This record gives sequence, structure tokens and C-alpha cells, in this order.
Amino acid sequence: IQHREVVPPTEMMQMAHHKPNPPPEDLFNDKYKRKPNFYHSGSQFVGYKDTWIKFHEYFLDTIDRFLAKKMIIVEDQAVLQSVCLSHPEICAY
Repeated sequence: IQHREVVPPTEMMQMAHHKPNPPPEDLFNDKYKRKPNFYHSGSQFVGYKDTWIKFHEYFLDTIDRFLAKKMIIVEDQAVLQSVCLSHPEICAY
């Protein structure tokens, strides 16, 4: 990272391929039929160590929630976006 000063200390800086337009639900996995609500790039994100640890905890919890609701897990971007939908305080775009 050339400019660490732009990375928030308690948030994961995420890349979006267009302006975020969150769906009403916090678990989202339908990026093909609901394209306007899908914005998470997933290819690039950055954060400080403690934030990564917390984000990883939320990520694992989100996978458990997908499985509990019998939601398919195919697209990593949908899971990552769902982490941010469920825990907006840890994500910055």
C-alpha cells in the first residue's frame, strides 16, 4: 500500500465495482438476478492486523449463517458483501 494514511484503522477498505446499493437483507447471494444490489468486487481489500482478525471472525460467522439458511456459497464476493452488510462498521468502500 503506497498510501497507508487512507486505510481506516478499524475498517477493512473494500473495492466496489460501482456505487454500493445495499439490498434490504444482510445475507445476499443473488448477484445475477439482482445486479443493482451487487457491488462488492472482492478482488482487493486491505486493513490493519486487528481489523483483519475481527473481519475473519465475522467472515466465518457469515458462512455459518449461509449454511444454516441453506444458502448456496458459490461466489466469494457475495459472502464478503454479506459480511459487510451484516457488520457495516467494519467495512469502508
